[in-house]
Amino acid sequence: MARKQEPHLSVLHGNTKPKLIQRSQHLFQCPFCPKEGEYCKLVPHLQCHNKDVVRYAGFSIYKCRRGCVSSGHYHCCFCSKTYVRRDNFLRHLKLNKCVVNPAVPPAVTGLSLLPPVTVLPAPSAPPIVTGTSMPPKKTGPIVTGTSVPPASSSHTRDRCKSKMKTTMCCFCHLKLNKKNLKLHMKRRHSETLVNIKEHHFVDMAGLLMEEVYYVGVDIGTASVRAALVTRDGLVKTTAEEPISIWEPQSDHYVQSSSEIWMKCCAVVKKVTQGVEKSQVSGLGFDATCSLVVLDQNFQPVPVNQDGDSHRNVVMWMDHRAAEQANRITSAGHKVLSRVGGVMSPEMQPPKLLWLKENLKESCWDKAAHFFDLPDFLSWKATGSLTRSLCTVVCKWMYCPPDGWDDSFWTSIGLEDLLENDFSKIGSEMCSPGSPLGSGLTPEAAADLGLDPGTAVGASLIDAHAGGLGVIGANVTGFDLPCEDKPVTSRMAMICGTSTCHMAVSEQPLFVPGVWGPYLSSMLPDMWLNEGGQSATGRLIDHLVKGHAAYAQLQEQTQQRFPFTGENIYSYLNSHLSLMAASNSSVDLLGSSLHLWPDFHGNRSPLADPTLKGMVIGLSVSQTIDDLALLYLATVQALALGTLHILEAMKEAGHDITTLFLCGGLSKNALFVQIHANATGLPVVLPDQAEAVLIGAAILGACASQHFSSVQEAMEKMAKVGRVVQPDHKLQSFYKRKYTVFLRLFDHQREYQAIMDHKEAD
Repeated sequence: MARKQEPHLSVLHGNTKPKLIQRSQHLFQCPFCPKEGEYCKLVPHLQCHNKDVVRYAGFSIYKCRRGCVSSGHYHCCFCSKTYVRRDNFLRHLKLNKCVVNPAVPPAVTGLSLLPPVTVLPAPSAPPIVTGTSMPPKKTGPIVTGTSVPPASSSHTRDRCKSKMKTTMCCFCHLKLNKKNLKLHMKRRHSETLVNIKEHHFVDMAGLLMEEVYYVGVDIGTASVRAALVTRDGLVKTTAEEPISIWEPQSDHYVQSSSEIWMKCCAVVKKVTQGVEKSQVSGLGFDATCSLVVLDQNFQPVPVNQDGDSHRNVVMWMDHRAAEQANRITSAGHKVLSRVGGVMSPEMQPPKLLWLKENLKESCWDKAAHFFDLPDFLSWKATGSLTRSLCTVVCKWMYCPPDGWDDSFWTSIGLEDLLENDFSKIGSEMCSPGSPLGSGLTPEAAADLGLDPGTAVGASLIDAHAGGLGVIGANVTGFDLPCEDKPVTSRMAMICGTSTCHMAVSEQPLFVPGVWGPYLSSMLPDMWLNEGGQSATGRLIDHLVKGHAAYAQLQEQTQQRFPFTGENIYSYLNSHLSLMAASNSSVDLLGSSLHLWPDFHGNRSPLADPTLKGMVIGLSVSQTIDDLALLYLATVQALALGTLHILEAMKEAGHDITTLFLCGGLSKNALFVQIHANATGLPVVLPDQAEAVLIGAAILGACASQHFSSVQEAMEKMAKVGRVVQPDHKLQSFYKRKYTVFLRLFDHQREYQAIMDHKEAD
């Protein structure tokens, strides 16, 4: 029998914080949805509702999922109306010119009937329980469970009397002054504090000692970002700075390592502003797999003919070395089995060979250090030349436990790199998250605004950091097929400018056209296979912004969402919903427009950088409707590309049942839903939108040795936010569309063969 619907709080005024509904001594319920559980488990759950909140006239209006209407909806804070669509709700607030600050908003009239429990961000101060069922405690931490008994009343009185002089440890009841208490807690009870949720202590760490933070720094293609993250994986603050990209000639993309480091320092200072330096215990970097070149004095060396020494980074998407990559592939060395049998121009060996063959005097002869960008940042922070296994295994052909293969470098003409035990490309390696050197050097600490000696973890490639930030999340209670299975049943997709598809296995699995298997490159002692698409977010931007109706799209987006800051893709998603017939899926609009998405070559599973894009079904019309359909066809093609990669991995032995998405494109609801529909798999979205930054922060947490392993850290810091289930009614549609998708590739090869035959004649 269904429980009677009770009044609930979905509209808050001012700075009021959300409150949990107490059902019994140990059972609580979310005020916005039916989820129930223990207090310590529901506190982080409340964070997932923050992404839907609407702020208006001093009110915070949360999306209600308590069943008042058929789906998630907003209660107006001024009248009794409810709205399912966010834009309709905002339009209602604006058009009705609702009076600000009524005495009692109708939507919250039942508030007095609730026995609320104040929810505080963990860890800060202990939660205060109010209401009729549990009288409030004036002082002392609240302890639930059986691991440690709650503080006695005499303990509480003692603490009140000695507030100014002494206080008592709640674990061993030792009376100390406050200064010594913090030191005592760190020395005697640090393990208990790290595992505070397992021991069912509610917020005791925030009461007894300063919060511990980790900083994650992510260097993407066009920007540097940083986040301040708690030990529970909650992002406190973020900051972002753009970085320059130069394109001196076709397929050449370069950046400046000096500028990147300067922007890293700027964002770290922003996110740690107002926080004691001593509270930042660890720092981790992730970055694109770009090539950084420095001379003997660690000064930048130019990587293009223009000779500008500040432009010393060959970007990951730079395809200047396509011809060198083909030659390395043709040589067929055994190390190529680790990259699907094909060398990509996005990897470092062909780029190094290009520099030697084309810029020998101005670059190659002057270069003394070649870094992957993540390792450059670790060196800049610590002075340590130790490289991360993630970078050297995935992009430099390093094969643990054997190490560098002399015969490979000699066979491709780069025998110079063997000198001094491979000192130019790294002679010492370590697992991601391992502490480097003695932590931050005094110079780096001054640049970053942190304490010298702050722990720095060995770095990750940005996509792998995203994988670390999502793939290990605890999925208990979400009814997912991977719930009782090992992490090998999951695939992490990091969706941004490009997309990487990460899957791990206990034994090495060789997948044609897919990079790997790589040992310990993301998770220690696990083998990683990495598929990918070279252009995803970049491809969507290219096709949408290059359309004749793009200017009209921008104008209409501004008119429709003048105050909410919604982007053009939110408008296109909404426009496609209007175009779809009633009771019909948006997906079906793509039945007559088909696209092959390899405008920048195919990374996986065909591993052919020469492939081009194809579009079938265009007309002479140039309306916004046509632009929306082209956008839809692009998203569907990218999802079918993911299915192509999944099938190749499945054939090689992977058993993937659930997708875990993060990155910029994971915030696009249409992109996520179509990936679920096209693959037939549920899609898990992270609780924190910045999963890549969480992954980088996990490296700092591991380096600070607050967790025993990377696996433990990611299980505690990565959390599930939302699950998107596939629409199985579309299974037949996508089966047919996938057949068309594969034939596009066959036709492209066929057409190219015809033209090559003509040239031979």
